[in-house]
Amino acid sequence: MKVLNNQENFQKCICGACASHCQSMKDKMEGLYCDRGATSCEDLVVRDCMCKSCPVSIENGLEQEFSCLNGCQADRD
Repeated sequence: MKVLNNQENFQKCICGACASHCQSMKDKMEGLYCDRGATSCEDLVVRDCMCKSCPVSIENGLEQEFSCLNGCQADRD
């Protein structure tokens, strides 16, 4: 399912609280990777993933982890 790229979903998004979310991602105000695609951050260090516990993922039936690295699930489905 394609996630809507809107302010409501961005506010629900928990990407910013994820251990993998680095300072440059915060500086660029990135998030909602399950819709917007993978980060362009070159400093990404993959740590514990929170995707499956995100309200946006749950509401949209997403199963993917590490959207910040893997990009949008709908692009691969």
